[in-house]
Amino acid sequence: MEDLLESYPQGARGDPDAPIDDIWQSPLFNNLKDRGGAPFLPGLLNEGRVIFGFSVDSFDPFGMKTAKQSVSSTGVWIFCVNLPPHLRFLQENMLLVGVIQGPHKPSKDEINPYIQLVVNDLQDFWHPGVFFSRTYKYHFGRLYKGMLVPVIADMLALRQILGLPGATKAHYFCTFCDLDIDDIDILDRSEWPEKDVDLIRIFAKLWKDAQSERDQTSIFHACGLRWSPLLELPYFDPIRYAIIDSVHSLDLNLFPNHTRRLFRIDVNVKVGGDGLVTRPSPRTVRMPSKKELDFCRHLIWKNEPRLFYQLLDLHRSVLYGFCQAEGIRGEGRKLLAGTKVVLAKNICYWVSHRDPCVFSRT
Repeated sequence: MEDLLESYPQGARGDPDAPIDDIWQSPLFNNLKDRGGAPFLPGLLNEGRVIFGFSVDSFDPFGMKTAKQSVSSTGVWIFCVNLPPHLRFLQENMLLVGVIQGPHKPSKDEINPYIQLVVNDLQDFWHPGVFFSRTYKYHFGRLYKGMLVPVIADMLALRQILGLPGATKAHYFCTFCDLDIDDIDILDRSEWPEKDVDLIRIFAKLWKDAQSERDQTSIFHACGLRWSPLLELPYFDPIRYAIIDSVHSLDLNLFPNHTRRLFRIDVNVKVGGDGLVTRPSPRTVRMPSKKELDFCRHLIWKNEPRLFYQLLDLHRSVLYGFCQAEGIRGEGRKLLAGTKVVLAKNICYWVSHRDPCVFSRT
């Protein structure tokens, strides 16, 4: 077992276009850094380096497997990514950290205290490391350092762990980009705004340090973020380290959606659908009033130091309407898209490069 922790291939293949069979061959693993900025893997000769994975999922403790069960408990697991795939997820090689007994799933940030317990131990593995006084190969002990990289869960659990809105139809609907739900028809990936990890940490910290639940609610409505204990890990990337498990994302969501909604395939119909269906009616998008737009222009004309946060207090449609009127797209973008945070950033950048006295008043 100790040999396996150290001998599993580290780094990607020589051919950058070769298929990636396992997470160890991904560019992400090649770019992992330690506290000093040096490659985390393989590490110093006298140290062991391990990568942990983290998973959360709910289940019916009475063994009921039907959907919409009335009783739910939540399990928390950790696994070691150093092990090869055929051993990595065997029951004897995974650690059941704990079970949140229920009878209902923890709501919103109620899961944070349980995640905090895991983070506290992972902090020690990051720095200064955990010294094992004796192992099979090192009779005088060895220092091990570790990182938590993949966090694997279904969409709803993953959003809760990361402090995102629970509803997949919320404006902040995506865990990987800052596209708004109103822009979901944009299929060109080059037009999808990227999330900003630094901003995520800033807003999450603001939520954590808020003086009241009312303030926390205001912050959440403004930026769609709550605090997650995982952000205490200085290296943790809430965008690239978050993985939606393939069973939920593909087998239970995308495949049925294409089969039932797009192709209209129905076992109760003798002849299945062929995909030639009318396009669904467009979503109703809220339009800003003239009064709201005028107030937005007033804030921008004043250009106070806290303009960015003032803009976040406005409805997304107001920011969208102002950007549309002034032709603000964001650097390198052809289309107007993004969450409230993206639009507010673009407006502030536009303001910093423009004289407020010449703003259009129409």
